[in-house]
Amino acid sequence: MNYTSLHDQIASYANRTDSFFTNQIANFIQQGIQRIYSEAKNIGFEQVLIGKLVPSQATMAKPANWRETISFELLDGDNSTFLWNRSSDFCRAYWLDDTQVAKPRFFFYFD
Repeated sequence: MNYTSLHDQIASYANRTDSFFTNQIANFIQQGIQRIYSEAKNIGFEQVLIGKLVPSQATMAKPANWRETISFELLDGDNSTFLWNRSSDFCRAYWLDDTQVAKPRFFFYFD
C-alpha cells in the first residue's frame, strides 16, 4: 500500500468524492500517523507493578520511576476488575462517605 492507494481507499470507504472531503484526506492520514506515534512510543517499555490496596488506606504510593498509569486492575481472589480512570473531583463526589468499605470502581492520580 502506498500513499495514493490509501488516499483512494479512504475516499472509497467513506463513499465521498466531493472536493471538500477529498482535500481533508491528507489531514486524516497525518492525524492517524501522529496518533500511532504518540501511542506506540512506549511499546516495550511498560512496567507491570503489583501492589496491595489496603481497605483502610485511600491511596497507593507510585513507584519512583512512574510516568503514567495505563490501567489499574483490582484482583480479588479469582475475580479481576479494571478500574476506570476519572478526575479527582469525580471520584470525591462519587465517594462522599470515607467510612464506606466497598470495592472501588474508579481511580485517579495526581502529581
